[in-house]
Amino acid sequence: MRIGIIGGAECGESTLRAVADEGGHELEVHRGATSSRSSAALEAMMARCDLVVIATDVNSHGAVRLARELGRAAGREPVLCRRIGRTRLHELVAEATGRSKPRLVA
Repeated sequence: MRIGIIGGAECGESTLRAVADEGGHELEVHRGATSSRSSAALEAMMARCDLVVIATDVNSHGAVRLARELGRAAGREPVLCRRIGRTRLHELVAEATGRSKPRLVA
């Protein structure tokens, strides 16, 4: 599976890449910039990725809106999360691949 992360992965990119590699997945990272050239790169990434995660804490409202629109146009529903780290990426990959553990409800 190809995973795309938009924003928030710059500092921990090597850690996130290791999580993807552990599961046999590929990782692409986009900084969340919305200039015309970056928008084209974002659109291409959306077309290639099976799972797209948008970090809302570091992206502008415009970048989040554009990423959601491009994702939907590519037939994907991006996952919005405040921040993305090792644990959260593990959870998202497990859910996407159907390997998630059942959640206990208290």
